[in-house]
Amino acid sequence: MFDFKYLDKLFFSFARILRENYNVLNSNAQKEFVLVQEEFREKILNIGEKFQPAVLGYFKDCSNIEDHKEAQQRLIKASSYFTDQLNHIIFKSLTSVNTDTDNKAIAKKIDETLEKMLNEANFKVGCMKACQHGFSLSNYVNKRAISSIEEKGLLKKRKKVSKEDLEPGKNELYNILRSWRMMKSEELDVEPYQIFHQKTLMLLCKHIPEIANN
Repeated sequence: MFDFKYLDKLFFSFARILRENYNVLNSNAQKEFVLVQEEFREKILNIGEKFQPAVLGYFKDCSNIEDHKEAQQRLIKASSYFTDQLNHIIFKSLTSVNTDTDNKAIAKKIDETLEKMLNEANFKVGCMKACQHGFSLSNYVNKRAISSIEEKGLLKKRKKVSKEDLEPGKNELYNILRSWRMMKSEELDVEPYQIFHQKTLMLLCKHIPEIANN
């Protein structure tokens, strides 16, 4: 229950994807992710590794851990702590990292890895809930089984950015910039997103008129 090595492995996989594809991602993506990864290792992985031997010791030494007051108190406290940390670091901080990209293949790879991370964290939280009011083997086994078959799809779908999101009157500028990007990409023999991303195109359409007016 307090073993977070698989989640740590997924963090490394995610880091590798960002590192290998930094040129098609938001410039802050790696920096934001590293901060989340460091917090995960400090507040979840390392503490889990320190706490595990004590838990294993209780199960080894006690004939019935459900009657062991000290073990019950520590399990309740630990479950509450790790639930809070998982909710904050994984479900809040990690999902806030800006991994937007126009490269569909990279976006798919990022989303698949992030989905695995969210599912693993959700499974852990489900197991922790079994100990919130004290550890019971039957309750833990039941909660663990339910968590393992819970419906997936925790990752929110990426919002596609299109010219329909523009303010009225800016479609012409959008078309001009989009045509220029396509022409430049053909000239340099690269993908259009390598000239600038769709989100950048939208920002240009929004701010160029403001800069011109100033």
